[in-house]
Amino acid sequence: MPLWDCVAPPEKQQIKQQLISALVDKCDKTRRTASNAIASIASIEIQRGEWLDLIDTLNKNTQNSDPIFRKTAVTILGFICEKLKDSNCKVEASIQKSLLTGILSGSKNAMDANIL
Repeated sequence: MPLWDCVAPPEKQQIKQQLISALVDKCDKTRRTASNAIASIASIEIQRGEWLDLIDTLNKNTQNSDPIFRKTAVTILGFICEKLKDSNCKVEASIQKSLLTGILSGSKNAMDANIL
């Protein structure tokens, strides 16, 4: 059982909100650490059909005019894929497609802007 399961739902929501707010920090290391933590939580919750709106939000952010938003979104989507692969879990094909679409479109946008 993941440690995340021991956290009460109100605290889970607060933690997720704080991590998301850290994604706009000016420090790259802070954004990257928050991205990794978000991906860790998402990899647990996505397997259960929870926090699926995160993927939609990240996919939208891959199209954002701010290059930091785009880079961070692609980073998180990549981390989520890595963590799902490492945990050998099966996720729905539509979720897999959404994750990969976000990475591909975000990577293209990021390469066009020379930020990756």
